[in-house]
Amino acid sequence: MEDGIVTCLANEMDVTEDLALIAVTEANGEIDKAREIVKGLIPRYLFIKVKFIAIRKEQAGLIFLLTEKGRPDFILFRAIAETDTAWVNSHPVNVPPANFFNTIRKYFTEQTTGPKLFDSQQMRAEIAKRLNASALQYLFSLWDQPKTELIPESIPSEEVTNQVGPIINDLISRLLEDIFIDKIKVDLDYDFMTDKNFRTIAQELGLETTTYSAVLSQEDPEHAEGLKVSLKGQFMIDPVNGIPSQELKVNDSAYVEVLDRSELGVSIGKLIGAYRMGMWRPVRCRIEEIVQLTGERWRFRLKVTKGIFVDVLSYENILVRNKPYTRRITPVKAAEEKSEMNFMPLLVGIVVMIAIIVLLVILL
Repeated sequence: MEDGIVTCLANEMDVTEDLALIAVTEANGEIDKAREIVKGLIPRYLFIKVKFIAIRKEQAGLIFLLTEKGRPDFILFRAIAETDTAWVNSHPVNVPPANFFNTIRKYFTEQTTGPKLFDSQQMRAEIAKRLNASALQYLFSLWDQPKTELIPESIPSEEVTNQVGPIINDLISRLLEDIFIDKIKVDLDYDFMTDKNFRTIAQELGLETTTYSAVLSQEDPEHAEGLKVSLKGQFMIDPVNGIPSQELKVNDSAYVEVLDRSELGVSIGKLIGAYRMGMWRPVRCRIEEIVQLTGERWRFRLKVTKGIFVDVLSYENILVRNKPYTRRITPVKAAEEKSEMNFMPLLVGIVVMIAIIVLLVILL
């Protein structure tokens, strides 16, 4: 019976069965109490600490972001723009969030006026145009993934959408490269934190312990569970190996192209690997819902990852790509190559000899 409770709780709360087992054991099998224990173990806050240096320009800086699960804006958002690269390098990112934030806060208490303050405000404004908290919400579903280093470009983007570090690094790097028009070296660290742990440092961050999420969960429980983003898209066509759209079923995989070019669409595209190096790329999704419409049309909802969906309107008999492209190379047999190489000079020689004989006959 306990195994059944663990599985049900894991599916309900979208956590691993190991975590659900800990909660059920701690709650002595009481499902309601186990739910509360799981809620206490799932992080509600994400801290992102960034240090960056422009390769060719004497520009560098620090960025601090704090976002909360289910919240559409940042709780804290600070940015420093500096020409003193040595000073920036002296501050590591792999420190507790409160320590990193206090470094930035101290900087601004010393820079109350002047060009450095103006530059920092300008950079923050430029970042705000390209990044919003909603685009980072799905990272909360990856909180239990181990921290990893950057992943090589040779690995397809669809295979690394569950790696938090590379996702944030790629997003921040490209964002800063657009702002500074230069190659940017980024060093970053991130921390997920539960509500209980957050309360221990909230005062150090200058925040009230009564958080926005507590109010949000009372006023709008559905919103508090996490934002759901739906983007418009279209199926990728594969005229050779594709499957007719009307034959697709729920839980089938299919490749789609995101058509939403809004600010949010671009931000989400960067996070899920659909937008890289200034180009839109297809992403592999799982079909969640299929609705048959009039006029041989079908409406599909496909899930990219937790909380992110692509809505597609398609006609029947469109051949949809549902498998990765593979490049097939047909090897040429050695015997065939040898045959072609041996007979071609012979044929050319015969033609030349005939031409000479015809010419001699005419002259004589």
